Amino acid sequence: MSEMENIASFEGAEKRMINIQEAKDPNLPASVAAMNRAAEAARKIAIQTGTNLIVVKDGLLVRIPPEVLRKATPAAHNQE
Repeated sequence: MSEMENIASFEGAEKRMINIQEAKDPNLPASVAAMNRAAEAARKIAIQTGTNLIVVKDGLLVRIPPEVLRKATPAAHNQE
């Protein structure tokens, strides 16, 4: 699958998204905290290893360099 096809599939997924806090399955609302912890861990690893963090923003893949992450992250996290 090409990068453009990947981006298109992300855009389609956004249109089908629902508010996870309103989900009927009791495990889904708790998954928000788990996703936030995973995102924080990904930022920390990207800073430690000097690698880009890849995210989807407005349906597009975006690379965030570790230098930008360092500036946006509290100093205590940068030294762990």
